[in-house]
Amino acid sequence: MSGKFNKYIKDCIKNVELINNSKNRNYIYNNEKNYLSSLKQQAKDAKLTSKQKKDIDIILWNNRNNDGLFSAVIANHFLKENGKDDVQYFFTGQSSSAMSRLPIKDDILKDKNLLIVDLVFHENIYDKLSQLCKSVIVIDDHEQPKINTKNITIITSNSGHGSCALTWEIFYPKEKIPRVLMMIDTADSKKFAKFLPHANLLTSALNFRYLQNPKFKGKWNDPTVYDELWNVINDSATFWIIIGDYMAEVQENMKNQIANNARMANFQGYKVGVLNFNDPVLTKRIGRQINTNFGDKIDFAVLWGWEYTNNAYRVQLIGHHRITDTINLSKMANDLAKIGGHPRGGGGHGKNIGNFYWPKNKDKDIWTLFQKKYI
Repeated sequence: MSGKFNKYIKDCIKNVELINNSKNRNYIYNNEKNYLSSLKQQAKDAKLTSKQKKDIDIILWNNRNNDGLFSAVIANHFLKENGKDDVQYFFTGQSSSAMSRLPIKDDILKDKNLLIVDLVFHENIYDKLSQLCKSVIVIDDHEQPKINTKNITIITSNSGHGSCALTWEIFYPKEKIPRVLMMIDTADSKKFAKFLPHANLLTSALNFRYLQNPKFKGKWNDPTVYDELWNVINDSATFWIIIGDYMAEVQENMKNQIANNARMANFQGYKVGVLNFNDPVLTKRIGRQINTNFGDKIDFAVLWGWEYTNNAYRVQLIGHHRITDTINLSKMANDLAKIGGHPRGGGGHGKNIGNFYWPKNKDKDIWTLFQKKYI
């Protein structure tokens, strides 16, 4: 039924033109030419030999966002086009604990050619990989450690274009990047383009349809799933934007209702908006709404929830995302994680987001974070 439903919608919207209503946004890319020029410039040194690309045996990707997923999809399609259909797929979320461990057993990595997309690891992990693997290629958009090992190639835009855009330029350098990938790139990097005004709606739809969909749990080692997503890359962006618009309305309703339950509190010497809420999809959105609701009365939002699987509290710190903000929430999360001592650790990307795990024992509980100053 879902396939027919999608077809009906696509038939209805094939001639629809979407209007850009975000007149006041500060766009990084004013037009398509500007975007493509920037991408070509960032990818000019991101070259791999044909052999390096065709030899890939394993793809490890970040399953927390569309950027990592679609980077894997691009590489998978290239390998299938070149007759390689025995590729293995692994994934993990980017976190402090993920940086210090791999979701792949050593014997699987032995003498293999590994591709890592949209993930950062500590130097000791790269050292281990250099000894296990025949070769390692990393395509990412965050700051990576400096590695001088011969069989490891690290390509990163350093907070420029998203991993999926770099991956496209590396595997399909002679073909223009599809519009869907441009939108995933600009939404993930928060470098919005004037000619792609609805990128957030598209990425929300894809996130709910695939990454957060229980239907796909346990199926990420099935090559046909990546084939389906390759078709999405070449699909109508308008279709996904319209689906995302309906989803956004539902999210907006839920987000506002939930965020209204936040209360002001003291947290490690700062005034925060706090809420007992933990969700894989809405937490960041709700944190940003809490910041909007309280405005300058708070320094940032704190959301927390007990995770039975980890036997600990997960605490998320979400800033206002203003240029003038000086609090480094990633560092705060890392420092508190070390004090808490939970093996899942903590950290974050950039100063505006922090995540960490906090124990419950005779000395510590979630309430001590609000009653006692640790840092």
